[in-house]
Amino acid sequence: MFGLNPNSFYGFALQGQIHNGRGKIQESVRALKRAMSIEPNNPDVLQNLAYNYLRSGKAVAARP
Repeated sequence: MFGLNPNSFYGFALQGQIHNGRGKIQESVRALKRAMSIEPNNPDVLQNLAYNYLRSGKAVAARP
């Protein structure tokens, strides 16, 4: 996934979604945080990250 661009925003965002779908919340959060470091204001990543925080019982972290 990262062969051509190891800092691919889309690669990390997709990885976060895949982990989320598999119930791997911590891995999803890690990938989404990496995507956010590349594009900090992307609304899709922010929403997915907030959703993962809510699912993991960390509602305070989900707040902007």
